[in-house]
Amino acid sequence: MNYKKEQKFNKIKNYYSNQKINYNHYVSGITDKSKEVTKNNIFVAYKGYNNNGFDYIDEAIKNGAKTIISDDERILNLNNHSINYFYCIDAKLELARLLKIFYQEQRGKIILIGVTGTNAKTTICTLVYRYLKYINENIIYIGTNGVYTNEKTYKTHNTTLDIVNLYKCISFAANHNYKYIVMEVSSQGLKESRVKYVDFDIGLLSNITIDHLDYHKTFDDYFYTKVNFLYSCKIKIINGCCEKYREIVNSINDFNIITYGVISNDFNNQSNYYDYFASNLSLSLVESNFLLHIKKDCFKYYITTSLLGDYNISNILGMIAIIDNITNKTFLNNRIFSFLKNKIEIKGRFDVVKCTKGCFVIDFAHTPDGILKILSFLKSVTLGKLIVVLGMGGDRDRSKRAIVGEIVSRYADYFIVTSDNPRNEDNDLIICDILNGITSNYQKNVLIINDRKEAIEESYLLSSSNDVVAILGKGNEEEQIIKGIYYKFNDLDVLKKIIKKYQDDYYE
Repeated sequence: MNYKKEQKFNKIKNYYSNQKINYNHYVSGITDKSKEVTKNNIFVAYKGYNNNGFDYIDEAIKNGAKTIISDDERILNLNNHSINYFYCIDAKLELARLLKIFYQEQRGKIILIGVTGTNAKTTICTLVYRYLKYINENIIYIGTNGVYTNEKTYKTHNTTLDIVNLYKCISFAANHNYKYIVMEVSSQGLKESRVKYVDFDIGLLSNITIDHLDYHKTFDDYFYTKVNFLYSCKIKIINGCCEKYREIVNSINDFNIITYGVISNDFNNQSNYYDYFASNLSLSLVESNFLLHIKKDCFKYYITTSLLGDYNISNILGMIAIIDNITNKTFLNNRIFSFLKNKIEIKGRFDVVKCTKGCFVIDFAHTPDGILKILSFLKSVTLGKLIVVLGMGGDRDRSKRAIVGEIVSRYADYFIVTSDNPRNEDNDLIICDILNGITSNYQKNVLIINDRKEAIEESYLLSSSNDVVAILGKGNEEEQIIKGIYYKFNDLDVLKKIIKKYQDDYYE
């Protein structure tokens, strides 16, 4: 018998000392999916959205499970001399506890970095991942765009992996000479215990603004779900420019918080407020320039970056705060400045296509705060008209549609209201919700084109050389979901085909 695995089972047994052990076996793995069970696994059965794991116990045993744990009281009536049946109050929490025990050795070898927030998770995580790879450090990225290792990219269904696959990823990293994992931590992932009892070495909170109220029901629930994540983090980093910063700090009651932020012209009143901050911003559609300050080192450096917009300068500060606190190694040196100056592409985040008809920007922005930030930047650097193409997702938070409608109509010279992913909603009703936010002052420049492809084509026809067209909401998504059917659709591909149709030339 493998001693380490036997020890793991002995620790696991301690949780259930008041229940009978029928079969003392070594533990080869733990899972909540009966089809993935292999010999000598523990199978944890809990009730999901559509299925009850209890109904799959027989399949799990057939595939080799020797211990079954469930919060369904019917398990108390099961009896098999070669199978352990354990009852618990909350099987999801038990799964998280057992995984933490089982993988504790591998977890100790990995520095785990988590980023949460309404916006900026993907950009900050990608910057951390790309920079550490740039300096030849082994790191895995988990997030919206998939799982990235040195060898492969894997698509994922959710931004935050389910807890079983997260621990498998940690185990893979520990066994294949990786030192770091950086991951996006979504509010839904937190609420559904996908990172329950997972200890993070560094946690960053980028911001909290209105979103996902279809899921969380109240803003308070959304707020505290995000904030509670920081309790599991040794090092806590917060964007000091977040409107809810003071409420966040008061909630977690921790004096060892690291802050970052972009400061305004009132330098003297803000310079002592942040550990990492940017001043003297100079922004364009070509590059961004700013002065980086690191308080603890009395450090200043003038940075030029290919990332555009003041919100991306904030994201760079978040990345720098993580890198500077990641280990005892000195990772912040001249290499970070050459890295930032290189062209940095993040899928679906400010993809730029230029042609004779102007500059086209494709971005995933779909929350009021994200849309406000990108449009305020684009308005400030646009010489001609600002044209916006945007719809809103169906079967999602309706409360933000009118807010988005008001923001876009205020900044756009032309606002083309279209579809996003209507899912099972009638897109005409979604458009009505958006239009409800538009005041009479801005209604004259609003066009309604239900078909997203036609809307993008109309934006091309409306534009001229000094104009900027923002195509927002879907980013690098490859499909459009209408009435449960997935249609192949990518904004960038559609745009390129339209440009080609009119015999125009483009470059990215």
